[in-house]
Amino acid sequence: ALVQVGDAKNLRRTVQLALLLAEAGVPMVLALNMMDEARARGMDINVAKLAAELGLTVVPTVATGNEGMVALTRAIHEARVPVFRLAYADEIEATIDDLVLLLPAAHLLPRVIALLYLAGDKATEEWLATQNADLFALSARRDHLQEKFTEPLAEILQRARIAAAEAVVRRVVHDTGQLTHGLVQRIGQWSVHRWLGWPIVALVLYVVYAFVGQFGAGVLVGLLEKDLFNGIINPWFQHTITAWIPFTWLQDFLVGPYGLWTMGMTYALALILPIVTTFFIAFGILEDSGYFARLSVLSNRAFKMLGLNGRAVLPMVLGLGCVTMATLTTRILHTPRERLIVTFLLALAIPCSAQLGVVMGMLASYGTAAFLIWLGTVIFVLFTVGWLSGKLVKGKRIPLMTELPPMRLPVMGNVAKKTWSRLKWYLAEVI
Repeated sequence: ALVQVGDAKNLRRTVQLALLLAEAGVPMVLALNMMDEARARGMDINVAKLAAELGLTVVPTVATGNEGMVALTRAIHEARVPVFRLAYADEIEATIDDLVLLLPAAHLLPRVIALLYLAGDKATEEWLATQNADLFALSARRDHLQEKFTEPLAEILQRARIAAAEAVVRRVVHDTGQLTHGLVQRIGQWSVHRWLGWPIVALVLYVVYAFVGQFGAGVLVGLLEKDLFNGIINPWFQHTITAWIPFTWLQDFLVGPYGLWTMGMTYALALILPIVTTFFIAFGILEDSGYFARLSVLSNRAFKMLGLNGRAVLPMVLGLGCVTMATLTTRILHTPRERLIVTFLLALAIPCSAQLGVVMGMLASYGTAAFLIWLGTVIFVLFTVGWLSGKLVKGKRIPLMTELPPMRLPVMGNVAKKTWSRLKWYLAEVI
């Protein structure tokens, strides 16, 4: 079965895609997600009527609150093939009928493959080439149809779906007029303001530093390293090892000044782990709140000097967790040039969570001034390397186009799950 996860607050776009997928001829369910945010925008969606319009099962969900998951699971098991079919212009319908006769057998209905082919979908064309289809006959019919229109066929097909989606949305959505403008939404607007955004960035950085650098690296490390490990666990472990193991070299290897336990495990569990834990919690909160997307908009002007756009800030923020993972996420950037420059920056300027933990632990006793000096040095290296890379790596800068998710209060249960999954990686790999 096919499960389309749609955005309830952007219902027109969701329905546009559903109109195409419904003609694929496979069992299908539409999970209409973010229903809470649609309601906050004053949208009252008649889910039953939408299901009737599309001829498929529609399940309202709020994934962050685990709402509708049981109903969605049941709907997937009971999924059926939609009965919907969108009628296009007569000339297009006639060409579709001709193409259906020429297409090879597939697990999708020939009609939807014909629509994708008429729209110039590259993946469909590549698949047809591997199926030994009569590409000359297919192309001739598509070209003949294109001659009847002044606009590209893809645009004509999409406009037909847009018009049909508009009609469906008008019939199923009632505007309650109860649009809410809470404090969180206002903060979201301020965070991308040209002038107000930067004080918010500074405040966010300070709060993260206070939580990670002062509470994590100061209070928690003090409790774990000094009081628990150096005060209780390590003396007991050293006494046990020296009492039971007669070999001096093995004692030194385990509990000596540079021993496997006294330095390795103590640093990993008592020094680095609390800092990494507090960082992952702060990272999860910022991630769930929708702030990172706004940070990309705000930083777009600064990244312009590096020949990049604000989208590059996302893998670099991820690099504060794991540079390897962040390097993989450079796939979200549009060109090889952007991916290469950001990889340089990740390798030369961005400290990962383990390095960040060591640095925070070292700087904790020196105060905020030492942290600011270190942060200024990192920023200087970042922009110097970025500026040089932007000059040396050939290519042009791609302007920023991105969708801003709504600002929302983080769901602490989700933050806890993300933090635990990242800590499992830390415990399994770093130690």
